Amino acid sequence: MGTDMGMNTGMHMGMEMSLEHVLLMALVRGLLVAGALLSIGASGFYCLVFAPALSSMKGAASGVKSAGESRARMLAAWASILFMAANAVSLFHEASMMSGLPVLKTLPALPIVLLRTHFGMVWLLRTTLLAALIIAVAVRLPMVVILFLSASAASTISLVSHAADAGNLSLPTAADTLHVLMISLWLGGLTTMCAVAGRAMRGFDGLEARKRFLYEVLSRFSHLATVSVVVVLATGIYAAHLHLPGFLAITQPSTYGKILRAKHIFAVATIGAGGVSRFFVLPGLKKAGTNGRLFRVFWAALAFEMAFAAATIAFAAVLSQEMPPFVG
Repeated sequence: MGTDMGMNTGMHMGMEMSLEHVLLMALVRGLLVAGALLSIGASGFYCLVFAPALSSMKGAASGVKSAGESRARMLAAWASILFMAANAVSLFHEASMMSGLPVLKTLPALPIVLLRTHFGMVWLLRTTLLAALIIAVAVRLPMVVILFLSASAASTISLVSHAADAGNLSLPTAADTLHVLMISLWLGGLTTMCAVAGRAMRGFDGLEARKRFLYEVLSRFSHLATVSVVVVLATGIYAAHLHLPGFLAITQPSTYGKILRAKHIFAVATIGAGGVSRFFVLPGLKKAGTNGRLFRVFWAALAFEMAFAAATIAFAAVLSQEMPPFVG
């Protein structure tokens, strides 16, 4: 009982966190999301966009597919390592928050955190899934298996979020899980498209062949991104309805309100940059002839979209550690 009381005291101490603690927690959360985003994005982009795009192009060089798959697997491998590393850091940081001990002195508290807390059980499940993911990448299992394991590991993030307050099998938790997965397919796929499609385009001879390949890839990814944005907006509105007293929360002068505004500004900018590819580049690729300027516009829009997306995720990570000032 004394140990439990000590753990609870640590949790109460964590309620009055310094700026350093908030930023550290946001960093850990951001790295977890980044690992999930990139691992799902790499495998999802290959399975849902890249491979189908090549299949629709008769006579495409076999080397293009192998080069694209190798690049996607490499990205998935680094993402899974990042995911596992961030997961390990999260254990020590959570143990520090619960026990009130410095991070480097939390080793004695780890068995209690792992075996007697909800966080610990979820952490063990996530670690098992991540170990399976790393093995799957190492032995080169099919990319669809890597996608399944990545999505499964990412789903555990919602089990220790605010949404899980309603229960692991609740609608809020399911909505938050869907939110994380669709963001990962969208923004993680965006990163993978830059790494994989750019490399694969070099395997085609002539601008016309590259133009057709880019059209096949971009048209499929645009459909995926559109569905993802709709689902992300729907689940985001649902979460706001649950956790905020009204949509005027974004106008509040509090720290929470300022971070929320910044997050939404960059989110809108991300969607806007994506709209350039969807409504300007994609139609241009269907026109006869070649246009080198179109490729430059596409890569510029992609760079801006990735930068805005990174800022959105960063503000979202910080926001996850803040409580609305009017909730209580």
